[in-house]
Amino acid sequence: MALQRIKERLANGEIKISEPKISNRTGNGVGAIEAPRGTLFYDVRAKDGIIRDLNIITPTAQNLANLEADLEEFEHIEGFNGLKKEEKADRIKMLIRAYDPCVTCSVH
Repeated sequence: MALQRIKERLANGEIKISEPKISNRTGNGVGAIEAPRGTLFYDVRAKDGIIRDLNIITPTAQNLANLEADLEEFEHIEGFNGLKKEEKADRIKMLIRAYDPCVTCSVH
């Protein structure tokens, strides 16, 4: 119910939306932080304290080429082609989750 009230107040102009400010500065920054399954890299550009551009490279994106190569290898695993469609899908999901357990939740 609270969300509905907030929506109504926004629609009526009772709540003003302002652009978020990180500071009053203008500049660029590059960094890396620890994340589950690897390191997350980012590049941020701000003008007058407002973030104008942000690019992140997640560990999943960094591992994508290896993940795709491993998925292609499934065809060569003895017995894989003889599995039922559902069993193949389960094995593929297990491999994907080994690279990033959150990827199956974050893509749908």
